Amino acid sequence: MIIILLTETIKIKKTGMTIQQQKHYIDKGYIIDKEFEVKVHDLSLGSSHKVLVQCDNIKCKQTKIISYADYIRCTKNESYDYYCKKCSNIKMLQYKQEKFIKGELTLKDKGYWTFKENIINAVNNFIKQNNRFPLRKEFGKNNLPDITTILRKFPSFVSFKSNFITNFLTDNNNDACNRSEFEVIFANYLISQGLGDFYKRNQKPFPKNERKFQSDFSFYFEDGIEIHIEIWGYPKTNIDKRATSYNKERKIKELLYEKYKHKIILISIEYEDFQGNYKNIVNKLHTKLSKYLNYDFKIVENNKIRPKNLLSEIKIYEILLEYGNNKIPKVKELQSTTDGASLYYLIYKKYGGLLHFANMHNMYIKNNINHINNSNIMEIFMYMIKTYNGFLKQKDLIKYNKLDKKISGLLSYINHNGGYLYCKIKYCEYCLINNINFLNNINIREFLLNNKNVNIYRSQDKNDNINNMVNHLLTL
Repeated sequence: MIIILLTETIKIKKTGMTIQQQKHYIDKGYIIDKEFEVKVHDLSLGSSHKVLVQCDNIKCKQTKIISYADYIRCTKNESYDYYCKKCSNIKMLQYKQEKFIKGELTLKDKGYWTFKENIINAVNNFIKQNNRFPLRKEFGKNNLPDITTILRKFPSFVSFKSNFITNFLTDNNNDACNRSEFEVIFANYLISQGLGDFYKRNQKPFPKNERKFQSDFSFYFEDGIEIHIEIWGYPKTNIDKRATSYNKERKIKELLYEKYKHKIILISIEYEDFQGNYKNIVNKLHTKLSKYLNYDFKIVENNKIRPKNLLSEIKIYEILLEYGNNKIPKVKELQSTTDGASLYYLIYKKYGGLLHFANMHNMYIKNNINHINNSNIMEIFMYMIKTYNGFLKQKDLIKYNKLDKKISGLLSYINHNGGYLYCKIKYCEYCLINNINFLNNINIREFLLNNKNVNIYRSQDKNDNINNMVNHLLTL
């Protein structure tokens, strides 16, 4: 099929024509005048005169103006179809699909990442080789698609990540639907008790109009009683952005459990239940489950409930100490080896990153002289108040964070630990306990009264938490 030419005749001006061009039209039988009309097919093959053409797709009426020379170039091969941009993209996708089905589409081919299957296979290959999910910065390298490509194909990065199985979240039944280390521990506990075949996962306990919520573990009994178990991922007191959003959803869920308590039993396994050693965890799980499940629970060994390939906190600490005395290596240094990269992923997943882990253990990042952690944060606040005669405003803190080396890193600490106001109130608490008057002209009580009944955050839970802290301190 040849590209459809809609123009039939065209007017040509004598002005600017060469003698050779004039001879061409005279030989065709035309009389050369100031302006004369010629049939479009009598134009010279290299003519730049514009013609109107139409897409080869019969159902498409898209037209375009191109030069006659381009028209000739496009129609040299009569076996080809010539389409508009839209139809061309559709035909190209069909062509890629045919190659994909035949298994002929390779990584070098343009459009290889058009298919979700190729993206998922590439990431699964990475997981097999490295025993971990790739870091964000590794996408776009290592035969992996970039983040932008992934987000074109999946609603969000979280939904994309849910397609993959990693050893960290696989329980002893090889079930990979676990979303956290806590769920793995709990699943392994039930499995080790011989209950692995009796519970169900991700059930919808509420009626149709409220079925967007799922429980983590469920037991169904012949008398119609249902026990649904929730493994809560954050403590209620946590006020960071992700935890606040999570706990807001949790409240709604708990209200629904209360609404249907006549037929549903809820067992809440709290974040705090998984703190401490495995012996304590087992005791807490036994106490909570034995209230509702008439079952002979046995003593379980640590290695039976511990997630596969998951290092303990003490072991992680010991490995990091090998890099230097009480100093954590930089991220680049840690990721320079496969084992180090896996360790970094585990720390990031479990503790929120190297900086958080460093704060927990009063460790320092290598070559980071101004590292701020829980042990020296109050000293930094004291320095700021003495030097600047009070708390710096948020915009000034951003400025002096770069100019004043002694408070460099304070902004990062604040952002990772509840926000500026929360940290200021914690400093007030420190001053009250240690009988320190932290401002020259304003006492602590006056400062607290000025920040009473605060309502500056979008999250009401966060506002409530701040106000509860202030009210408590005012009673001291």
